[in-house]
Amino acid sequence: MTNPKNSLAILDIFLLILALLFTIAVIGVINYNLVDKNAIGKNIMFLTLSIWFTLFIFQFKALRKKTTFICWTIIALILLAMFFWLFNNPALNYLDKDGDKHNYSHGLISPILVLTLYQICRQISLKYFKVELGMLSRVSSYIVEEKRESNWPDIVCSIGFLFIPFAAFYF
Repeated sequence: MTNPKNSLAILDIFLLILALLFTIAVIGVINYNLVDKNAIGKNIMFLTLSIWFTLFIFQFKALRKKTTFICWTIIALILLAMFFWLFNNPALNYLDKDGDKHNYSHGLISPILVLTLYQICRQISLKYFKVELGMLSRVSSYIVEEKRESNWPDIVCSIGFLFIPFAAFYF
């Protein structure tokens, strides 16, 4: 009999497969130069932000499951490998309003950073507060799904989830 804490739900499987297929599609587009450099950069940005959005909105609680966390970590490591493959590619550079040069591939490091922050905050929350990590509400510091007040690991993780992807694109 499988442990429900470690088993994957249908939504988890669907989102993992979708993320993996989209990642493979972006790799194929880059590898075979199927579109121009601007479209490739936007595909990379969309891939990064869609993975972040999926983790934050749909998988925040599911990441407590060991199997789900490991699967998302594998996808994040694939994206990290893509970062090392693409970060020196001048075709993926773009200029911001101030004229500073950035690279679309920098966003590919954000999923592994977000997952690392999540796991650190979760372990701190479990060890020192004896509660699972929860996602903050937009209007209060109350964690609705856990029926408790938030603690500082909840706050740090939620702010980090929001800040890391945009910081990765900027720096």
